[in-house]
Amino acid sequence: MHQGSNIMNYPFKIEIVDSQNPNISRRSTYGVSEETEINVDIRFHSCDIEHLESLRPSIRRELVLQVIEDAKRCAYDEFIHFLQIAARPVNFLPLEALRRYRNQRYSLILAPRIASEIAELSGISTHSTGEVLIFHGCELEVNEHQRLIETEGYIVASDRYTLFLHPTLNVQSIDVYRSDFIELNQRTLPPISLHAQIIIDAIRQILQPSTRRRQTTFFDIIPRTPPPEDQPPSKLLTKCPKCGGRLKRLGGDDYFCLDCDWDNLKPM
Repeated sequence: MHQGSNIMNYPFKIEIVDSQNPNISRRSTYGVSEETEINVDIRFHSCDIEHLESLRPSIRRELVLQVIEDAKRCAYDEFIHFLQIAARPVNFLPLEALRRYRNQRYSLILAPRIASEIAELSGISTHSTGEVLIFHGCELEVNEHQRLIETEGYIVASDRYTLFLHPTLNVQSIDVYRSDFIELNQRTLPPISLHAQIIIDAIRQILQPSTRRRQTTFFDIIPRTPPPEDQPPSKLLTKCPKCGGRLKRLGGDDYFCLDCDWDNLKPM
């Protein structure tokens, strides 16, 4: 049985399970749903508590919840180490790749001082779960982590990875087991790493330095080039020319496919 997850804001999803081998439904790159057994058998966090079995059930429950929250913070540390190995390094902000995944929420993970600088520029909070920066059609959530140096920056789709946690009560301890970071949503941009200054410069370009704003939209500030007056009538597309799947029309001749990676969007 799955229970709710986050109090803090994490750049990955967390599911609490009551088994070390739960069956979950995952969607492949091609959008096909399939059942998969997940191994939640890595013991990575434990708390020793004397006379645990003699405590009232309500107190035991509070202690379990507290240990789970501690385990989530430990998992965040391990996620940073995972990103440092797995993220693809780039030397520019990949705007075209971000455009391909519209209406997607991303976590922007930075060292604390850099995260605070970006939050100050954009007028949002790094400690709020409700405030995001609308950047190039995507929601950017600013996260910080103490282990990062100030040149490090990571962008990861918030729903790409899921971590499964399984707490167990023993005679005098509460142990928490975890899974690997599982890619349950592969139809998102893979995690990337880039120099933090690249991110700061990009955000400065679209924000007025003297104005604090909770949200800003890339397309509101940088207008599209108007079409020529003699532009021929648009040809209405009804299906994807690559896979025959469903299309989303953005206006005019601009389309992108909901079922594969095809689009005819013009570069910014």
